Amino acid sequence: MVFTPSPVKAFDQIVTDIVNFVQSRNPFIDVGANEIYRDILVESQADQFARLWENQNFSEQIQSLDNILSLDADGDYKSSLFQSLGVSVDTLQSWIDGYVENWGNNFSIPRRDAAFATGRVIFYTGTRPTVNVIVALGTQVATEGQEGVASVLFKTTQSATIFASNADAYFNLQTGLYEVEASVQAETAAKAGNVPVNTVSVVRGAVPLKVINRTATVGGADQESNADYIARIKDAFTSNFRGTLTGIRSLVVGYGSQVKDAYVAGTGDELEARGAGSVDVFVIGEQPNSFIESFSFVDQNDEYGLTKKPALSIGSVVGSSTGELPSAYYALDKGEAATTSGSSRGTDKIVWQPAEATKEVDLVLIVCKLTCPSALPDYITGNPLSPRIFVFRDGVEETSKWTYSDDTAEQRVIQATDYDSNAFYTVLLMPVVGDILTVTYWYNNLITALQGVIEEDENRILGQDVLVREATPVSIDVSLTVEIDSSTTPDAARNAVVTVITQHISTVSLGAEILQAEIVDAIFGDVLGVVNVVIPFTRLCRAGEAGTEDIQLENNEYGVAEVITVNAVQV
Repeated sequence: MVFTPSPVKAFDQIVTDIVNFVQSRNPFIDVGANEIYRDILVESQADQFARLWENQNFSEQIQSLDNILSLDADGDYKSSLFQSLGVSVDTLQSWIDGYVENWGNNFSIPRRDAAFATGRVIFYTGTRPTVNVIVALGTQVATEGQEGVASVLFKTTQSATIFASNADAYFNLQTGLYEVEASVQAETAAKAGNVPVNTVSVVRGAVPLKVINRTATVGGADQESNADYIARIKDAFTSNFRGTLTGIRSLVVGYGSQVKDAYVAGTGDELEARGAGSVDVFVIGEQPNSFIESFSFVDQNDEYGLTKKPALSIGSVVGSSTGELPSAYYALDKGEAATTSGSSRGTDKIVWQPAEATKEVDLVLIVCKLTCPSALPDYITGNPLSPRIFVFRDGVEETSKWTYSDDTAEQRVIQATDYDSNAFYTVLLMPVVGDILTVTYWYNNLITALQGVIEEDENRILGQDVLVREATPVSIDVSLTVEIDSSTTPDAARNAVVTVITQHISTVSLGAEILQAEIVDAIFGDVLGVVNVVIPFTRLCRAGEAGTEDIQLENNEYGVAEVITVNAVQV
C-alpha cells in the first residue's frame, strides 16, 4: 500500500498567500524579495505555518491504523516529514512507534518484546567418566563464530550431571558417547538466537565435556514490528464478541510474548476431530517447567502416564535400588495420533523400548553398550542373566535361553542355547520389579496456562469444549547453490545463507507457505556478496521426503530448519 498524505500548504504557497493578503490591505508596503518586511513578517511566519500544516496533517494520518502502517513503510514521506518537522529520523520513528502503542493500549494489547530462543543441547564425552561431571545452571555455550556469522551465546537453564558411579546409564548406543541433555536459552532476546542443528559446539568455562545441539533452537524473535503489532490490534476490532473463533484467537495470542501464533479450528474444520461442539486451538510457543514424580515398576509391558502435560522431554528415570536407567531404554510417547495430543488432556507416558534390533546381532554390544574392557556392567550379574534384562527373538521373549559366562578367557560372552544368526533380537533393560522410579521431566506450562485462561468464567463459551494444543513442528530440509562475487569467500557466504534460511523458516506462521521466492528475497536482503541464487533449489521439502517445490504447511503446522546445505560458488 502506497501512503498518500492529505494535501498541505507548502512554504511557497503560504508566502504567496501572506503577500497577497498584505498587499490587498496596503499596496504600499514593500514585501518583495530580500525586503525587511518580507523577512520579518512574511517568511518567518510562513515557515511556522508550514510546520503547523505538516503537524496537522501528521496528526490526521495517525488517526487511522492503515495510514500509520502505510506512513511507516513510506521512506520518502518520512524523510520529508522529519525535515519539515525539524526532528531527527530516530525521533520521528519513536513518535510513530509510540502512536501505534497508544492504539494498542486502548485495547490493553501491549507490543510484544523481543523473545529469547530456547532449545536443548547434549553435553558429551567419548571417555567413561571416573568422577562426577557437573554442568552447572547458567553454563555458557555458543555457536562458533564463523566468517560472515557472529557467535550466538546461550546459557543452560537447568543443571545436569553425569554420575561416575552410574556412568553406563549415560552411554548412547547410537553415538557411542556418554551424554547428558540440558535445556538452554539465548543470552540475548532476538531472532538471531534461532540457530541450525549441530552449530552450538563451544563450551565456555571449566566443563570437561563437549557440546552439540541435535535440534535447532527456536522461539527467538525481534521486538514486534509495527506491521505485526497493527495486525494484532486490528484483530481486536473483530474479536470483542466472546465465543467467536476470532475472539478465541485474540484471547490466546494476546496472552503474552511466549505465544508466537495460534490457529483456531472449529466444527467443520478438517483439523477438528473431536466432533460437534469442540474447538481446538493450536499454538506455537513454549514455557518449559520441570516436574518430578514417582511410580512403582511392575513389568516391561507397563506404561506410566505423566501428570503434567504436554510433556517436552524426559530428563531422567532413577530407580530406588537400580539407580539411573540408560535413556536408550525408555521413551516419551505423546500419543501423536490421539485427538487430545499436545494438550493438558493428552496421554503422555513413558514406555519401554528395545535398545537395539539387528540381524546377526552381537548381544554383548547391546547389553553392555560397551566393549567392557574390564568387566560387564553391574546390572549383568550371575548365570543366567539378571532379572533386569529381557531378550526377545523376533518379538518373542526367550531370556531364559541366555546366560552370562564368567570364564576369564571369555568374560564378555553372553551365550544362547540356540542362537539364530538370521533372527531379529532385541534387548530391554528393566528395573527390578517393585522398584520405585523417580522421573524428572519437562512439560510445556504455556499450554496449561492458556487452557486455564480459556476456562475462566469470563472466557468460557457455553456449549463449546475448547482445547488448547501444541502446534506441530515440521522439519524442513533445504539445499541450494548461490553464486557470489570474487570479494566474498565461500565459507562466509555459506555460513550467512544457512543462518538466514534458518531464521526465515523459524518466522513462518501457522499454515503458511515456505516459498523459494521468499527465501531468495531473504538471502539478497541480508547476505552481502550474493549475485545469484540458482532456481529451482536442489532440495526444498519436509525432512525425510524429496522434492523442490514450495511447501504448504497445514494450519496446525510450523516450520523448523533441519538440514540446510548451501553450495557457494564464486563467479
